[in-house]
Amino acid sequence: MNPIRLFGIETEYGIAREDWETADPVVESMELVRAYVDGQFTRRWDYRGEHPHEDQRGFRVTELAQDKEEDLFAEQDAHRPFSFHDMKSDLVLPNGARFYNDHTHPEYSTPECRSIKDIVAHDRAGERILWVAAQRRNEVLGGRVIQLYKNNTDFHGHSYGCHDNYLVSRTIPFESLVRGLLPFLVSRQLIAGAGKVGREAQEQGFTPGGFQISQRADFMETDLSVDTMHNRRRTACES
Repeated sequence: MNPIRLFGIETEYGIAREDWETADPVVESMELVRAYVDGQFTRRWDYRGEHPHEDQRGFRVTELAQDKEEDLFAEQDAHRPFSFHDMKSDLVLPNGARFYNDHTHPEYSTPECRSIKDIVAHDRAGERILWVAAQRRNEVLGGRVIQLYKNNTDFHGHSYGCHDNYLVSRTIPFESLVRGLLPFLVSRQLIAGAGKVGREAQEQGFTPGGFQISQRADFMETDLSVDTMHNRRRTACES
């Protein structure tokens, strides 16, 4: 009997508020998530099983390059009138998905899926959920000022992503997973990559013109790392 293979995807959405040039993306992402709730927000997500220093290969690193950046975030967050859990605003939705503020952007994580059809359906459900949240938030603000973007870069040096999640046995050698997944992750850009117009070079910033089949190729420098926010040409949000 074949084992059940579960998989899912997480999508980080770009967010902008067009009526304020200095809008706080942390607060705006938090308010967007909470706008989806009918009634009082209640925290139900349990963070005890999560740790950013843990690697899927089974070890925990003592420090990451992003720790200094996280310390800076914590210092900035200390001046906001919200607790850590308030800012995260984690929602567990009726369809089993997770919708929350990933510090500077809203993020939607599908529930565990068993088929491509299911994962596409839940991804589209996520688009509708984000659309409803944006509509409700804009009603409160009195105009269509909150804009969401399902892309991977903002042309200002930041990159954010769409993550694949796969349930695999610990008995599979990690090197075998890497050998099998890396060619797939690279070659699928040719088949399903959305691409973008323009380039983002470290020295020159955004350069108009030209089409790239991968939106994030300008940012990638390493194949594999638990340090997901670094080892890139520019500072990025997450891999």
